[in-house]
Formats: sequence, structure tokens, C-alpha cells
Amino acid sequence: MTDDNLSKMSDMQWYMLRSKNPVYLAIHFQEKISKTQFVDFARSVLAGAPGLAVKHDTATDTFVPIDPEEIIKESTYSEVSDLSASWGEFLSELPDFFDHPNPIASAMRCYYLQPKNGSPEKCETLIITSAMHAVVEGMDASRVLQGKQVQEFEASQQTIKSGVQEALYLVAGGVMAIGHHALARLTFGPRRNPIVRHVRIERRGIKAMARKLGVSRKALLFSLATNGLESSSSKTGFLAKILPVSLAYTVYPNQMDVGDDRRIKLRVRTALMRQTGGLEILAKKFNALFKKQMGKPYFFQRLNNMAIRVHRQIEKVLPALYGDTLFRYLTFSVCYTLLPPIALTGKLAGLRGGEILCGSITTGTDVLSFCPSGDAFIISFDIDSKQLSKIDDCVQYINAHGLEANRVQLEQSW
Repeated sequence: MTDDNLSKMSDMQWYMLRSKNPVYLAIHFQEKISKTQFVDFARSVLAGAPGLAVKHDTATDTFVPIDPEEIIKESTYSEVSDLSASWGEFLSELPDFFDHPNPIASAMRCYYLQPKNGSPEKCETLIITSAMHAVVEGMDASRVLQGKQVQEFEASQQTIKSGVQEALYLVAGGVMAIGHHALARLTFGPRRNPIVRHVRIERRGIKAMARKLGVSRKALLFSLATNGLESSSSKTGFLAKILPVSLAYTVYPNQMDVGDDRRIKLRVRTALMRQTGGLEILAKKFNALFKKQMGKPYFFQRLNNMAIRVHRQIEKVLPALYGDTLFRYLTFSVCYTLLPPIALTGKLAGLRGGEILCGSITTGTDVLSFCPSGDAFIISFDIDSKQLSKIDDCVQYINAHGLEANRVQLEQSW
């Protein structure tokens, strides 16, 4: 990718930047990793995803390419007394990625953590990368960790060819933008306090159960996480059980279509669905939804893209309208994302452990990310802190259905 294309911020990148949406990827090894290995890993990530080696220039509102070695120099190397506690501290501070008192200018940060005076029998290393979601996506992480280059689609924004169609989308996008402003202010409430926890599910059990139920693994995973969080009926109100839920889930396309954002590759499908019934019923609801929407145009995505373009133009004239309140509001209450398989290659592939934890954090809605890693699926729960106790409920629910699930090792003590 050329420096010129790197600096041009697309409409969706602008929105994701304003939404202060960070992503992270951590690898927990059960042995000591040298700093040299860590630096080699960081360099391989930057080589595979050159779009990470940028910083946001607030004066011009562009991404300015920087020397990748600047990110290497900014990396944090720490020996800590408690690796688990340090991981928890990292997760708690991640929402402040964009508001840190001493922010690092680059869009990506790297961390290398090892326990102090670790015994030879229990050597551990945790390496973490965090970044602005505006410059990296889940499918990018999958490719980079497999030693591949990030796949770039066409660099220029594709436009709708029909003038009438373009005008209709523009009007509809403008109406949607106005409605967004109104709803964001009418539904304004306390700032959501996101927390992140991870649950590990054995992969072989998921495959067998999905085949038995006649649904996709994706549908089964979504229903397990959903029903698991709500398995304690005393914590869910009556109306929440009978009213349809506004949900979204991401899809990774193979090519760009007319009206797509020119830099952000993921697409979003939305739906209203009553999330009631047992595991099999809900899994079949999700499965039917996926089949119904497969191959259909991304109407909501294109309309939303146009609304974001309208927002971006209005902000240039009336910047006071665009505070955190607007960007904290989303039209759906939960978002699901199933990432492509992630596996380590190269020098880190043969090391013990190598459990991969990844996800994103938003102050706008709950996000459930599912990462296929080795012989397991790792579910990242980005939920409001008020729902923390539901994580253990979810683990118990999954185990009660004959599957092997547990909190990840790093988080079992808190």
C-alpha cells in the first residue's frame, strides 16, 4: 500500500476513530520468550500489516505513515510480580487507549510481560498488541499470524453508478444521521463501563453438537454464548425475554462491492430476533437467519455508510454536535463476530501454550467475539461490568450441555 493510500482516512475509519474503539491480541506462552523473539514477532506483524505503522494527525485528520521501528522502540518490556494481575490491569485500561494522560502517537502498541523470578517449572510470557480498530480488523490478524500479507481491496471508494440511486441513498443516509442524533440524546444514560473476560470451549465438542443439531458451528456458538449469559433467569426481566433483540453480526467478504467503504473490509448484517427458547431452538433461529440473509445485498451497511459520510460532512461545519454521546449510541444491543481461524506460524509456532486471546472494546454495546484457535474456540465477552457474574453462569451452562468450557487460565483468579 502506498503512503498516499495509508493517509487517506475512509468514512468508516473516521467513525471508528471517533468511537474510540480499540482492539487487542494477546498470546500466552507456557515458556520464556526472549526479547529478541518478541521483537521479531512485532516486526513480522508490522511487515504483514503496514497500515498499523501510522499515527493520527489531529491537525489534518489523516493517518500519517511512520517508521515501523518507532513502534518497536515504544514497546513496553516488563517483569511483573503477577502476570494474571497485569493482564487484568491491561484489560481495564484498554478503554482509555485514546484518552491516556500520555498517549502514544502510533496506532499500535506492543507489550512484553514476564513474571519476576519465575521458577524453571513454570515459565510464562505474555505478549500483547493493541491498536485502533480503524486500522486493523480480525481477518487482518488471522493473515498476519499465518505469515501472510494483509489483503487489500481496491483503494478508491467505489460509488453507486446510478445518479437517482445515489441521490436516494444520500437522502436516506441524511434521515438516518438526523435520527441518530435524536436517538443518541433521547436515550442518553450513564457511560457504559465495559469489562472483558474470556471463555475457552473445546472445539471437537462444538463440531459434533452442531452436526447433531443440524446447524452451523457459528449458529451454535452464538446461541451458547447468548443463552449462557442469560441462563440465570432471575437476572433477566420479563420484557427482555419476550421482546425481540436488535442484533448485529459481522461478515468478512472476499471482494468490495459498490457502495462499500474503501478501507474497512468487514460488513455488518442486522436483524430483530426474539432470543428465547432452549439451546437447540435458538441455534436453529440463528442458522435460519444466516441462511435467509446469505447472498443478499448489504442494504443496512450501504445506508449506514452513507449516513456516516453525512455525519463526517456535518462535523466539519458543526463540530460541537459530535461529542462522545453520539458515538456511544448504537442501534443494536449486541454484536457477534466470528473471526477467521488464527494460528501461529514461524518461530513461535512450536512453543508451549500459545493461547490466543483477541477482541475489541466499545462503550456503545456488548460485543461477543469468537476466535478459532488451535483445538478450542476462545469467546471474548466485552460486556458491561454489571454483568460480570454472568460469565461464570455462562461457563456452567456450556458445561451442562456436555461441552468442555472454562475461564482462560490467566483469568481464573479474578
